[in-house]
Amino acid sequence: MKKFNMYKGYTLILAIAILFASCEENPVGPSYKKIGSATATNAFISLSTTQPVSGTSMTITMRYVNISSDPAEEMVLLVQEGTSGNFTELETFNEVGQEQKTEHTRTHTYNVVQIPGTQLTFRLELRTQKEFPKLVNSPTVTVQLPAPQLDDPFDVTSSGFTVSWSEVEHADGYRLDIATDEAFNNKVSGYNQKVIAVPTLTEVVTGLSPATTYYIRVYAAKGTLLSQASATKSVVTGS
Repeated sequence: MKKFNMYKGYTLILAIAILFASCEENPVGPSYKKIGSATATNAFISLSTTQPVSGTSMTITMRYVNISSDPAEEMVLLVQEGTSGNFTELETFNEVGQEQKTEHTRTHTYNVVQIPGTQLTFRLELRTQKEFPKLVNSPTVTVQLPAPQLDDPFDVTSSGFTVSWSEVEHADGYRLDIATDEAFNNKVSGYNQKVIAVPTLTEVVTGLSPATTYYIRVYAAKGTLLSQASATKSVVTGS
């Protein structure tokens, strides 16, 4: 009998060891574990842009298929600013009682107020009625500089013109392109993303050919971060 009890004890220890070996770490938090590989409702998060611009808004879309064996309870959308630190809750969606075996979609409008260069990580936690909270996915994006607004060229002569643009907050410089074709394949010498330091917002261009069309665009820069190009302007030098 004693040997039998010892056998039972070893069996129990082995079963517990196997159970813990099958534990799957859940990245929602260090205290959450999921035993085995139970079927669970799946959810997905997507962003309307991978390059959000400071001062604009973006749409975050969340969708999930509500599985009857593990029905959804709520979804929680969070954001982390920077590469470390806490996640802040943006919105919680109550999903109790939603139709099962069908896909549901939720959206959130996020206003981008962070300075350019800030990394944003969005996290979607799906919580179901039978399972621990689950981290679905965490897309990461970097806040971009807005593009400058380029003015019409002025003081046009047969050999040049003056160009100016709007100031972009947080920019530490600008990059100026001038070319003889609209696709900017043929850049004017010295104007292939010419570096212009703040606070300068104008450039006097000289040494050009008369009666020639030139195309101009400008970017805002902050370190290695470069905005989208401004709208292109064109000008014809005098004859």
